[in-house]
Amino acid sequence: MDSASVRTGCCRVAAYASCVHQREFALQGGADAVSASVWPLSVDGLLLLATVGLLQPSGVSRRAKGERRQRGEDPLLVRARMLDARHRELHYLPA
Repeated sequence: MDSASVRTGCCRVAAYASCVHQREFALQGGADAVSASVWPLSVDGLLLLATVGLLQPSGVSRRAKGERRQRGEDPLLVRARMLDARHRELHYLPA
């Protein structure tokens, strides 16, 4: 058995267990049968989309990221400052 089929098997077991658990959780919370059946798809779907979004390349090379870090610029801080400036611009808040 190769590693790909082992991983696929583990993923299938985990997905089944997650689906059953979430469906039971929704039923215990008062959801009807249809809503309880759709609940796992929405929750796991959102998790899957978020994971894929995080793993997609940003278009910035590792070298460029490394150069920014060497200059002491934290990419999250740079983004936060940019968003803050945009928010202040839209809402006319003094800095």
